[in-house]
Amino acid sequence: MHVFGENYASESFSFLQLTTISTLFMSLTLFSNSILRIKHKIRELILLNIVGSSVVFAASYLLINSKLTGIGWGWLIGQAIFSIFSVVLTIKSLKDKTSFTSL
Repeated sequence: MHVFGENYASESFSFLQLTTISTLFMSLTLFSNSILRIKHKIRELILLNIVGSSVVFAASYLLINSKLTGIGWGWLIGQAIFSIFSVVLTIKSLKDKTSFTSL
């Protein structure tokens, strides 16, 4: 990374740290997506992913002035919000009285 300059190396290291932390939130989202797929809640799954992707892109866009680190923060914040929506929707889906359909 130092080939591109010292500033790029420090920015990219911060970016990698932030995206690494965001994987915790991403794992919650992927777990929620799996539950929604099992319960055949495809409409909710599609809407959730459209909204979640929009939140991540919007947060990254709003923080792009801070260069690569700002994009990393936007990614982290967006993934955190996305995972909260995912978990809330999944809990609501699990409280639903309909049972699993046989495969």
